[in-house]
Amino acid sequence: MISLSPREVALIVLFQLPWLLSDFFHHRKCCCDSFGQHETSLTSLKCRSRVASGSKGKFTVLGPQEPITALVGGKATFHCHLCPQKDAEDMEVKWFHEKHSDLIHHYKDKQDQMEYQIPEYKERTEFLRENISSGNVALRLSNIHPSDEGKYLCQFKSPIYSHEAEFQVHVAGIGSTPHIHTNFNGADRLRLTCTSTGWYPKPEAQWRNIYGVPLLPMSKNIRQKDDGLFSVEMSIVVSSSLKETISCFIWNPLLKQEKEAKLIREDNLLPETSSGIIPLLICVFIAGIFLFFTYYDDILQTVQGTLKGDLGCPGQARRPLEGAGWDGTFLLPCTQEQASPGDMQKEQRGIASISLLGHHEEAQPGDQKEVEWNLSPSPDILKKPVDVTLDADTAHPYLLPRMDGKSVFSCSQKLKKTKSAERFETPVCVLGKERFISGKFYWEVQVEDKMKWTLGLCKNSVCRKGGVQVTPEAGFWTISLKKGNEYWALSSPQTRLHLVVAPKIVGIFLDYEAGQISFYNVTDGTHIYTFQDTFNGALRPCICPGPLSIWENIVPITIPSQSQATLKPSQLPKTTQEPGNCFE
Repeated sequence: MISLSPREVALIVLFQLPWLLSDFFHHRKCCCDSFGQHETSLTSLKCRSRVASGSKGKFTVLGPQEPITALVGGKATFHCHLCPQKDAEDMEVKWFHEKHSDLIHHYKDKQDQMEYQIPEYKERTEFLRENISSGNVALRLSNIHPSDEGKYLCQFKSPIYSHEAEFQVHVAGIGSTPHIHTNFNGADRLRLTCTSTGWYPKPEAQWRNIYGVPLLPMSKNIRQKDDGLFSVEMSIVVSSSLKETISCFIWNPLLKQEKEAKLIREDNLLPETSSGIIPLLICVFIAGIFLFFTYYDDILQTVQGTLKGDLGCPGQARRPLEGAGWDGTFLLPCTQEQASPGDMQKEQRGIASISLLGHHEEAQPGDQKEVEWNLSPSPDILKKPVDVTLDADTAHPYLLPRMDGKSVFSCSQKLKKTKSAERFETPVCVLGKERFISGKFYWEVQVEDKMKWTLGLCKNSVCRKGGVQVTPEAGFWTISLKKGNEYWALSSPQTRLHLVVAPKIVGIFLDYEAGQISFYNVTDGTHIYTFQDTFNGALRPCICPGPLSIWENIVPITIPSQSQATLKPSQLPKTTQEPGNCFE
């Protein structure tokens, strides 16, 4: 036996150390590689372990090892297979959701057996058996619902043995792109409401400023609907003079995906104009004014000569405007020049208008138009205007009449209202409670600061569902404002109206027996347009306040409560005594 001193042992160990370290790291690498291989083949080891420990004819069913995420409305495929591989064509295969009593698909005797399938999965499952001879099958589930989430079981059964695998399914849904609505909230405040639907599971929602800093909402409502999906409605109140960007964020916590809507308001939304174009535009504008007044004077002189020679004042007769050089309709002042010296001013006997009103764009050159002096309400009618009240039972779901029935707001979203034959589905209108079957009536409607509106009268029997056209043929006699500065009579075809002064208040006069509905600009006392028709049945006031849009059209249409009309009798011609008025 060789005896070594401690010093010699230390030298030998030190000399062998590099080889020892090399062997150690090599062995560790092999172990790690082996561990990775073992991890990936864990199911195979489990399979072999079970088969080795069991008797002949036994098998293991293996399903998805990780939870499956399925998208709402989409498809998902669940794979299962036998270990060891064997032909399963003559076996019975069942799929369950949550418990064995909830059978969602059944395969037996080489065909699908759907007799006991639960109703929720009818026509939504498909058994994939192309590889069933090797023990591989799959179930495809279509039109994924939130209720499909949970535990699933895949069961194989032979004449002597059965086994099943369990796996989890998560359901996720990305909702609609958020939409920001605006509502007038009084004074200089705006209420912004962000809405979105179709989320699952319950989403997160947040208002943020331009820097991404969260803003405290005034209200947040995330609720689950009957179909299992979540809807979001989140509001915040801001100043109407707000200039910075506000964003609405909604995200899915399971998918880690989000959607965003931005509300951007800038100081100047008009495109920049080069300095060279501005002088040109000014020149064109000045030239246009010069040409307008040149031709206007010629037409005015011709028409006034015709009126002076043939009509007199006050004018009760009708006279075609022959030779006037204009194919539209003139409504001009008729003044009595033989006024007494004591008169402070000439007596107004006509409709005060020096503008070219009621020009029909569809009129052909040479058409004869008449000056009508019998379209106006008498002083007695103006002293007692009709007290029109809105009928909330007829209001479209996007309209909100006030409790007093004197004004109506447009809303950015549908209101929950009871369905009835009286309520409008189209167009977006509300009717007055009054029904006129004879007589003469006058009332006024305030439209100040509105960008869009339609108002007038309609038959009580008008169709209120489906694709309704607002025309006299359909029972509507109305005028309309579009785009903030375009006025139209909704005749057939529509007639463009050229108003010098934008009306803040519109007066409406109905002469039932004469078949006339006339509109007046109360702001400057001018006639706007008159419909001539034959009426039968009750007529009702009709108001359509126009759709709400961002920063526009947020004020209501109002029917002033007044004991006397704003339109003055001195602005209108005298008429004969009115017959009795009849309400239905």
